[in-house]
Amino acid sequence: MEIINHNPYRLLGIFGNLSIRDIVSQASKMKAHMKVGQTIDAPLQMNRWLSDLVLTEQEVKSAEDLLRNPSEKDRYAMFWFEKHNDEDEQFVNLFSEKKVDEAMACLSGRNDHAALQNMLTAGLIMNNWQDVLYLAMCLHKKETDIKLFLDTLCREVNISVLRNSFKPLSHSAKDDAITAMWQQQIDEKASDYHNRCLEDFYKKVVGINPRHTEAMKETLEQFLPLSEHIEALKDILGEDNAIYQARAEKYIEKIWSFTELCLSNKAGNIFILPKIARRCRDLAVMEATKKRFDNLAREWEKAYQSYLEDIEKKELETPEEIKEESVEEPYENVSLRERFKVIPSRKHQLTASMALMKKLGCIYLFIFWLLVLIAWMLFH
Repeated sequence: MEIINHNPYRLLGIFGNLSIRDIVSQASKMKAHMKVGQTIDAPLQMNRWLSDLVLTEQEVKSAEDLLRNPSEKDRYAMFWFEKHNDEDEQFVNLFSEKKVDEAMACLSGRNDHAALQNMLTAGLIMNNWQDVLYLAMCLHKKETDIKLFLDTLCREVNISVLRNSFKPLSHSAKDDAITAMWQQQIDEKASDYHNRCLEDFYKKVVGINPRHTEAMKETLEQFLPLSEHIEALKDILGEDNAIYQARAEKYIEKIWSFTELCLSNKAGNIFILPKIARRCRDLAVMEATKKRFDNLAREWEKAYQSYLEDIEKKELETPEEIKEESVEEPYENVSLRERFKVIPSRKHQLTASMALMKKLGCIYLFIFWLLVLIAWMLFH
């Protein structure tokens, strides 16, 4: 995580609640050591947990300058260790050596700001998101602080991961007002994320050349997993929410118009069409739309089954774009990504191998008798 690996407090090897004066003093000390070719190793750099630091004077100066900014100083302090007493320093020393249980024992029974912040930072380093969110909820109870914390964290951690980690906490938290504030902020960020993913994909679709058949087919396949964002919006906003319903209808409109475009350009995929129709039926809000796509799903399922039966009976010619050598029987488990490709059966492969061996045997026999004839002519 960038907020941890390149945290200016980590780069300088100091606690996050030091004064500007102490920060400048540490930076000056580090630069003085660097000028004579020496470095300062500190437990707070967490080199056993994180990537090793190889700093330059410029990086030290940049870290110092960043922490001179009060707002940045506070933001980075949200994601780093604090020192309230000697126990906090002992915690850091043990945790830096990966002695987690011993380190946590140092903070046993404490619930002050420094103890909570140190456990939160340890949770960030170990990617324990449920603990991180619980401790952050204990520490940050103002809307501005919650927003700043989540804004920073969501740059590096998928909001869906955070939301799923927060769900158990939302049911067991004691302070309903604080929990509701956190839930609202997380839901807003999750909603924005899923909306952004959908809109970015829709923009990408517009730029695809309909003449590029393979690109059309691949994009059509990518449309299906995209519906996970619609399902997530349904979970966040609720099925009766107008915004969710509008997003669902827009998704159906986009996927089906693109499907029709694929079909008109002979880039359709009979294996995936029934799934698309069923997905549109399941996401549809209007009953008329549900019925329409239910009928389409049945229609395409019949077409798919008929296609497989025709291949088996050898009554349907494989399309030119995917025509391969003829086979004696269809491959039973054709994946979507094969896109109509029928793989030769093992029986066919064995038959082909035997035919090749017969040809080679005839050639070798001809060469043998030719050599016998030449030898007879030379000796007589």
